[in-house]
This record gives sequence, structure tokens and C-alpha cells, in this order.
Amino acid sequence: MTDMKHHHNLELSNQYYQEGSLEKELWFQVAMRDYTELINGFDFRRFFSRFDSPVKLLDIGCGTGKFPSMLASQLPQTIQVEYDYLDPSEHSLEELRKSLTTPFTPRTALKTTVEALEQSAGSAQGYQVIWCVQSLYCLQRHALEAVMKKLQALLTAKHGVALIYLASSNAWYHRLYNIYNQEFYPNLRQPYITAENVLTTLDRLHISYEVQELHFPHTIPCSNQEVLKNYINQCVFDTDAWERSQSSRPIQALLDSYRHEESYQFPQQVWLIGFTENGERTGDWRHDFKQCSDVK
Repeated sequence: MTDMKHHHNLELSNQYYQEGSLEKELWFQVAMRDYTELINGFDFRRFFSRFDSPVKLLDIGCGTGKFPSMLASQLPQTIQVEYDYLDPSEHSLEELRKSLTTPFTPRTALKTTVEALEQSAGSAQGYQVIWCVQSLYCLQRHALEAVMKKLQALLTAKHGVALIYLASSNAWYHRLYNIYNQEFYPNLRQPYITAENVLTTLDRLHISYEVQELHFPHTIPCSNQEVLKNYINQCVFDTDAWERSQSSRPIQALLDSYRHEESYQFPQQVWLIGFTENGERTGDWRHDFKQCSDVK
């Protein structure tokens, strides 16, 4: 990957999420665990039952659509979900459009970022659901307040809910990214946004929220070097990361510390954060969120 004077994370992500750079099949051999844990740990069937059909939904940072394509079979086919999807990558927008199945119906593709999204570009009545699934890591820190306000403003005035699924500061994504930056890009890349950053911002804005914490490992057999190489590269948005890491003692030590016999076990801690269109009217929502989270 070509070095830049200023390594803005969004630019790094955009460069990586292009056809030819993104090895999504290798990536999802590991990272689909994130979506599996979310689907198993939160009752989306119950969640969607609280809305009248058709449900208007906005997917922020949709990527290639792996999450909704996995979730679709878990939802009742009697509901209809009108699906708007946002991403700065044309390749991702096209991949998501092709991947959506019933009950999701692709509606409007928005080739932009959440920071640049105009409120008028969304549904005129607002959205019942907005979700940001593993997609806010590359926000600029100074934009967090404005983005949280925008999400709240885009929700419908009647029971709209925003869901943010993001790794906490102790998760493997952040540990690797921070060490990689210290080794190769000191003072050039900002850290990823963490779940804690989102909660601090919501607190500052006096927006009430609920949190469900999910803990699980990403498992890669030591013998599967192709998957491991692609995984390391994509975690830090750098197609040269694996090769560079071979000469880095701190990164090799980090990898070795998570090797258990014949596999690597990389610990993920991902939080599901929910809030509504009105932070002061959250009694019913809090109850519903906890019931949806109580999945055995």
C-alpha cells in the first residue's frame, strides 16, 4: 500500500475495500464469527416484531452485505424491510445489492460517508432501524458527536432505534492496530474508534443507551497461513502488513502470545449499543433491548 503523508483511516478503508484488494472469502472464514455471535446473542426476530411493516432501515457502512445475508433466514418472511444502504465504496454497494434476500428489499444506495450524509437524503419519515455493524472504526474523532446526533435525527419520531456493533478497546482489532501503527506509522494514523468512545460521546450528549457485551475468539489454524496473512492485512487495512510484520518483534510476540497448540485464538470483545430517537423516553426500549439480549 502506498504511504501517505496523512493516514486518514477512511482513506485506508476505501483503498482496501476495492475489488482486487479485498479477499472477502478468506476474511469471512474468520470474521463471520462476529456476525454469528450477534445473531445468536440478540433476538432480531423479537426486535423487528416491535415495528409495523414495512420497516425502513438504514445500514451505515454496509460493506459487502454479509451480516444481512446471514440474518435474513432468521427473520419471519411476513415482514418487509425497505433497506437503504450507505458506503463510500462503489464495490461494496454493488456487492450488498446482490446479496440481499427476503425480507430485505434494497431501496436506495448512498455512495457517501455518514459524516457527509445529508439528512434529506434519507427516508422522509425517518428510519425505524439504523444499524452500524462493525463500521464506525474509521470515523474521525472530532466527528463522533455530530454523527451520533445525526443518527438520532434520522430515526423516526415513533420508536426508532439505532444499533451500533463495535469492538471495545481490549479487543484484538485494537490491540493489533495500535501496535502496528506504533511500529510502522507513528503519529500518522489515529487509533480506531472503540465502543468506549461511542459511549463517552453518548454520555456527553445526554443520550441514554443500553449495552450488551459479547466475548468470543477468532480462531485460525496455525497451518492456514493464507487465511492468517489476509486476516492480519485486513485488520489494519494494509496489503503489506503481513510481510512487514515478519520483521517486527513486538508484532511477532503479540501473535505468539495468542497461539494455543495448533491454532491462534484472537480474543474479541464486541459491544452492541442501542439508543432511541429520544434519549429521555427509553423505558420501553430498555425493557425490549434487555429481552432481546436475553437469548439462551
